[in-house]
Amino acid sequence: MIRELPEGTCLYRADDPAGHLYIILSGQVELTEPSQGGRVFERLGPNDAFGRMSFITGLRRATEAHTATDVKLLTIPRGAFMDLMVTQPELRALMAGHLQDAETERYLIERHGLAREAITAWRSQALEELAQTGAYDPPMQTPEIAEEPLQLMRDEARVAFFSGLSEETLKAIASRLVHKTLPPGYNFFHHGQPADRLYLLRRGTVYLIDPDQRANGAIVVDAGESFGGYSFFTSGVHAVTAVSHDETEVSELRRSDFDALLERSGELRERLAEYLKRTRVTAYLTERHHVDAKRAAAWVDQAARSVAGGRILPSVSEMTRQVTAHKGAAIAMYLGMALDGIPESFVIGANVLNTGGISLSLLSGLLLANLPEALSSAAGMRDQGLRVSRILVMWTSLMVMTGLGAALGANLLVSASAELFALIEGVAAGAMLTMVAETMLPEAFHKGGGVVGLSTLAGFLIAIFFDTL
Repeated sequence: MIRELPEGTCLYRADDPAGHLYIILSGQVELTEPSQGGRVFERLGPNDAFGRMSFITGLRRATEAHTATDVKLLTIPRGAFMDLMVTQPELRALMAGHLQDAETERYLIERHGLAREAITAWRSQALEELAQTGAYDPPMQTPEIAEEPLQLMRDEARVAFFSGLSEETLKAIASRLVHKTLPPGYNFFHHGQPADRLYLLRRGTVYLIDPDQRANGAIVVDAGESFGGYSFFTSGVHAVTAVSHDETEVSELRRSDFDALLERSGELRERLAEYLKRTRVTAYLTERHHVDAKRAAAWVDQAARSVAGGRILPSVSEMTRQVTAHKGAAIAMYLGMALDGIPESFVIGANVLNTGGISLSLLSGLLLANLPEALSSAAGMRDQGLRVSRILVMWTSLMVMTGLGAALGANLLVSASAELFALIEGVAAGAMLTMVAETMLPEAFHKGGGVVGLSTLAGFLIAIFFDTL
């Protein structure tokens, strides 16, 4: 099977089952060492294969793999390959050669701590089973967990997704869970990382750290609770970073397994559709991903209908990318108004001395020009997660700068030539036109649609009307 994946995708993590062998057709993949803080020990390119040792031995992954660029991969499922070996002598001979290879022995010693005697005994038995049946067992069996996964899922209340599901559906989910024991300080995921699995904490404590709200402290997840749920069920990216406080035991539900269960279970699709409609999901999108309430509600409605109908869940990541694409618009408006307002304030200050006051048409024009820009920019800053206090400081600073500019203009430009006034006003007008063309009109059309043209025309007509008074 050929898969195309974006940069930053996690292909597998340590202790994941040996699901596939990967061959890179294009792009680059990084292999990292989890025991050394995620150090990259190898960078692979086109025609390189990886995941071979766990594919051959049937043991869990000992390293982690992430896409360093957009990639195209050829993936070979281990289960299908093992089934094919039963009827294909050539494949059995190929696998027998790999089992006897020195690299396989070195892998079992260095990555899984097996003794040479144990490897020799397993290899002999595996070769005999392979010749007779076309299959063989791995050298180590996955340890069983003491807790009953079904009861853990029924009692879980933090994410509250599993309660009420039938025994059959819960057993199907439990059969897909990957159980792991992880050391203190283990990083489950980073802020902004795609959510590729849901975590059920069986033992230990995990801290969820929000980089935007460090002053509030970490959110504590205790045994019996889930984490990573909202980003997982919305197919989005994580809004926090999750780190283990002590040694933890978790059960992970991977994205690929969950998608496979959704295809087969109508009950699970109905539960996901119902879950997405909850108020907490909409609040998560607006508060954590800074999506405006109207867009979040529209996505939730579309996602619920798609899932219930057996269609693909629309990507919340794409929606948040669109918000991010417009993230600089509010700051650009602020800078544009500063470039426009400061030179303009010099001219106003000088004109006040020369004319003895400010005309009604000038006041009206300034109000009509600046107030909508300020409101739009401030609202955009708030949607992007800026604190109200910071927004107020920014606009107060602009007010102070323009006030000082008017005072300086009154003192420095009182006898300035008409050419200098024209130059200053030209700079201000150029800054305003640039901001309108590059920022305000695209942002306005993105949010308001076709009404933008009529409202722009109305603004010009009102400004002309006040100028005639």
